[in-house]
Amino acid sequence: MRSVEDLREVGNRLLNEGDYESAFECFDELLELQPESMEATIGAATALNGLEEYSDSVEMIEEAIAIEPDNYQLLSIKAQALHGLKQYEQALSCYQRALELNPPPEVLCVIWNYKSILFYDYGRYQESIEAINKALELNLDSSKVGDAIYLQARCYASLQQDGYSLASFKIALELKPSLKVWIRKAPDWNRFYSDTRFQAIVGTQVTQDSVEQFFNQLRQSPLGEYAFIHNFPDKHEDVIDQFWAGDLDQFPDNVQEAFNFYKTIVEDGDFGSVRVYKYSSGIVPIYVVGVHTDGDDGYIEIYSQTGEPIACGRYDWDVINWCDRETTREPLYEMIRNS
Repeated sequence: MRSVEDLREVGNRLLNEGDYESAFECFDELLELQPESMEATIGAATALNGLEEYSDSVEMIEEAIAIEPDNYQLLSIKAQALHGLKQYEQALSCYQRALELNPPPEVLCVIWNYKSILFYDYGRYQESIEAINKALELNLDSSKVGDAIYLQARCYASLQQDGYSLASFKIALELKPSLKVWIRKAPDWNRFYSDTRFQAIVGTQVTQDSVEQFFNQLRQSPLGEYAFIHNFPDKHEDVIDQFWAGDLDQFPDNVQEAFNFYKTIVEDGDFGSVRVYKYSSGIVPIYVVGVHTDGDDGYIEIYSQTGEPIACGRYDWDVINWCDRETTREPLYEMIRNS
């Protein structure tokens, strides 16, 4: 059996490493040796929160609070568990009680940081911003500052305060570039994708030249047309979604119009097929309407996240002839006129 000191040391190390399951096992074993140890209770409950076992955490913490009602650490951990259970008002009450107990500054800033996240999830964005500012004033740990300012940017975005949002967003990415990974998963940024200020910050400006260059290179692969039409979604399956007619209601009007135009003439005319792809290799997604005919030619139209045309063209076996949308569609217009 491991010693009390070993269990305490290993458990805390595992918590810091994010191995919550192993950490819980250490603190649970420690509680068997020292059932009234508040340190072991705090460690075990923290691990349960990390495992999202919030109800078990609350039950454990409430037993400890009955013994030490003025323990700000217990109250803070209970608040985190209640937050996980979406019991926002109860969580706020716990945080407030913890703050009233005058914890040391390094704990104060952590509590304010947790409150900011709670306020954001509760939809109380202005209060979240104020809590972040309070945490920063109290010298929040430098490893958490980037995340805090990023949350502040999201709050400003939700409040439609775009200038403040983008300013905070820029600072957050400078402090923590890895935050870019999460941008596509945050709906706060959906309406910013076509904003050149946003694109400049994330370094993924979508321009006609950059899009045309990408697809020209794809077109020139050794497999030629086969790779361009058939392998496109497979080759880029980690960043591309393929859609069919029934999935298009969520798309911008221009994308739906392009799909319907080619489907009516080419696919319903039984001499080709049309697909819509959402390609997200960078932060800013684009929509690709790709048309393959029974001959060697085809059509491609590319739109921004918000539906603005970026590039259009017709392609044959080995080259894409980029042009405006009307010129791209002219052969099909001519077919309609002659029918």
